[in-house]
Amino acid sequence: MILEKNGGMDGEDIVVYDASRNIPEFFRRYVNAGLPKAVKFQDVYSCVEDRSEPIHWSGQVNGEVSYLPSCLTQAAYLINCCDLKGHSMGGVTLCAKNHFGSVINSDKKASPLVAGLHEFVSPLIKSNYTPYVDLESNPHIGRKTILYLIDGLVGAVSERSTGAVGLEEYSWKQPPFCGALPSSIFLSQDPVAIDSVAADFLCTEPFMLEHNFVLRKFGAKVTEYLREMALADKPPSSVKYVFVKNSLGVHEHWKDPVEKKYSRNLGADEGIELICLQDFV
Repeated sequence: MILEKNGGMDGEDIVVYDASRNIPEFFRRYVNAGLPKAVKFQDVYSCVEDRSEPIHWSGQVNGEVSYLPSCLTQAAYLINCCDLKGHSMGGVTLCAKNHFGSVINSDKKASPLVAGLHEFVSPLIKSNYTPYVDLESNPHIGRKTILYLIDGLVGAVSERSTGAVGLEEYSWKQPPFCGALPSSIFLSQDPVAIDSVAADFLCTEPFMLEHNFVLRKFGAKVTEYLREMALADKPPSSVKYVFVKNSLGVHEHWKDPVEKKYSRNLGADEGIELICLQDFV
């Protein structure tokens, strides 16, 4: 692992967690192979809630009181690592929704559902309020996150994707992929910008539109949560978010899906700049 081999960190000081999912043993062995000190893993079976840190929702969330995992509240720094994939209800699943895996209540395997969060995922909702803002602005999440990473090596249709994963099943048609797997990793220190870019890729990819009904029907509407995050201090929903003092990041769509350029790519002083390291080794 880079953090241990190149970052000077001990594996025993690194925790990989997801409070709502099982982390299989084969994955743990693969990550720790060759490391002098094993990385720790905490999942649905081992994550413990920090009862001193109930999650505060700024909107009308009708669910059970939920808590952050203690491994998160005790952490000094955080890396948010998610998958580049669609979602059967919300259209996209990216860094913002990744923290549904930081929610713990009485039903660990369905914590976000029991918390009452899923009704805010669908683009059919009438309110612009989104729990993503409350999660990202939480001091134990936003202030601790030093990097946002999206694994786009294989872009899946949704969380329900099953079966073989290969070129024949998951090839992307848009340039620069043109029949290959997306084979990409997105990196940013801006939680809104990285989701904005990844959503543009997902919402314009013919393979995704063909197999994901929500993306095909609602298009860019699935990214309304990003507008709310970007304007969180004066949001479209008019909700007063508990921990928000400023915008949570930059949101915009690329100017066209061929050149994939954003404002700063076109010479502006502000906005998103997408830098492609295609030849980086």
